[in-house]
Amino acid sequence: MRGSQQREDLSRELAAVLDRAVPLVVDELLRRVDLDAVIARLDLAKLADEVIASVDLPEIIRESTSAVQSETVREVRMRSISGDEAVGRAMERLRPRRRRAATHDEP
Repeated sequence: MRGSQQREDLSRELAAVLDRAVPLVVDELLRRVDLDAVIARLDLAKLADEVIASVDLPEIIRESTSAVQSETVREVRMRSISGDEAVGRAMERLRPRRRRAATHDEP
């Protein structure tokens, strides 16, 4: 029990030291490294080709097109339903109402 507690304490202390030290080390590295030189050595065109080759672009296009089509069809159906309901209400208003003949059983 005591050994695991010491390990946990040490881990917390190490994490605290790293939290302070790592940003300082990274800042110093960035000051010393010529990033322009690093970027100049990269073959960006080749890198872009590799990224594009690794992505299944046709599948992404098919999926997004399918989703857009599905949403469009759903929207057309909903508007069609609304239109049908509006036409139905208009027809009800235009249709002449027949009055029922009053039938009273009078003695």
